[in-house]
This record gives sequence, structure tokens and C-alpha cells, in this order.
Amino acid sequence: FYVSELAELNDLARHFVVGAAVERCKLMLADPLPKMAREAANALVTLMGEKEAATYFVDVIIEDVGVEEAISYRNENWQLQQDAGNEELKREMRTLAADTLGTIRNNGAAHDKLVETLRSDALRSSRARDALIVMGGERAVESIVNYNTQQLVNDKFFEPMEKARKRGW
Repeated sequence: FYVSELAELNDLARHFVVGAAVERCKLMLADPLPKMAREAANALVTLMGEKEAATYFVDVIIEDVGVEEAISYRNENWQLQQDAGNEELKREMRTLAADTLGTIRNNGAAHDKLVETLRSDALRSSRARDALIVMGGERAVESIVNYNTQQLVNDKFFEPMEKARKRGW
């Protein structure tokens, strides 16, 4: 209720309150209760707007922006031990970000950034591929199919040709 009310206000106080609410919601993406984490993600879309939220969620997926802070917040406030489970929590946060990204209608630029990462960044391509799968939708599926086709052609045709050329065959 309050998030919806804040999104509709147009005054100076809104700027300060929304800024604080957005920062708190970013930390709550790692909430131990999945329902609360989902509500925080939805609140971010409402407060930030679709385009800015989509950009933020892509940064969470690809760059782990805000992930360490959210995990620290979770560990401090719920007295949880920091352990190898943090990697699992990072994956859960990326999945939540991708799932929320899939619900945003105006996610074209975010989708394009994921596809660009899939094609150009070997270290983060699996994150981008997983995010596209979670996002779902015709455009995401088409991007994954195109990428897989491109990889297959490269692996079966161009890579062997390059090896043969290097050997002088």
C-alpha cells in the first residue's frame, strides 16, 4: 500500500522517502523469506520505474551489483553464518532478479544487454543464459536458440577449420 502511494506522489518529500525505500528494498532481495524478497523486487519496479528497475536487475545478474551488501544485511539482521551458502544465495538473488525482469513489459534494453553478455563475455555468459531462461517469453527463447545455433556452427565448422589452418592442412 505504501509503495503504491509513494509511486503516485509528486513532491520533494517523495524523493527522499523513495530513495530510502529503494535502498532498503535492494537489501531485502536477500530476505530469508522468499515472499518478502519477491515483494521487495516488485516494490523496486514500482518505486524505480520499469526501465531503471530493469537496468538494476541486469546489473544484479551480470555484475552482482548490491549482492554482497544484501547478503551482509541478511547475515547481520538474522544472525546467520556466512558460509558456502552465500554462493547459493547469490544464485537465488540472480534468479529473483531474472524472474522479476521477465514481468517487466519494457525490458528490451535489459534483454539486449543480457544477449550481448551471452555472446561476448565468456565468464558471465552462463549467468546471462540462465537469466534469459528464467525470464521466459518468445524473445528470450529466440535469443537462446540463436546463440546455441551460432555456437554449434562455430564448434563444428569454424573451429576445426581454424585448427586445420594452424597446422597447415
